[in-house]
Amino acid sequence: MAEPRCGRSDLYNVRTSDVVPWKNQTITYSVSTNSTLFAHEDLKLTIRRVFDVWSSNIPRKFQEVDNELLADIKVRFGKREHGDGAPFDGPGGILAHAFIKGLLHFDDDEIWKKYSASEQIIDGTKDIFWVALHEAGHVLGLDHTKVFDSVMQPSYVASIDSNGNYIEPSLISTDIEDIQEIYGGKTKPKSKFLQE
Repeated sequence: MAEPRCGRSDLYNVRTSDVVPWKNQTITYSVSTNSTLFAHEDLKLTIRRVFDVWSSNIPRKFQEVDNELLADIKVRFGKREHGDGAPFDGPGGILAHAFIKGLLHFDDDEIWKKYSASEQIIDGTKDIFWVALHEAGHVLGLDHTKVFDSVMQPSYVASIDSNGNYIEPSLISTDIEDIQEIYGGKTKPKSKFLQE
């Protein structure tokens, strides 16, 4: 069986232009297709958390919209050929893929789980948060990296402690530096005392 991984090719640190992929300050997204195996509300909560993580490091906000036609980013589940020209391969192998044009798709043949802190990892499941955090990085313009522990490494790695308990994945300094190279860093509002 193939190693669980992202469906995007392994181009490392290749920017095809200096263009900022998302110029709008508020990027909209929709969660439009229900999975046959994963609760829709859990997916919505996971995607909200993922975009909060990225937003805490760049000057962009993310807002969910109900109408997929109005969304910049369209989050969906799909199986095998699902309409974007990049079919999934069934269980194992390709877990998800995303494109800078705003598509973020999960393979609905996988067994997805939304883990809580310190929860015991269940063999055969994939952490939806880790994969969504990775794929959102692609939608925002990041490529794969060879940096160990980066959320942008191409292969899925369960985020666990030495006892096999879940640890929520986070961005490491390389991930933050790379995304800020594209969008700049978060700016803090000036103190009103400094403005007087």
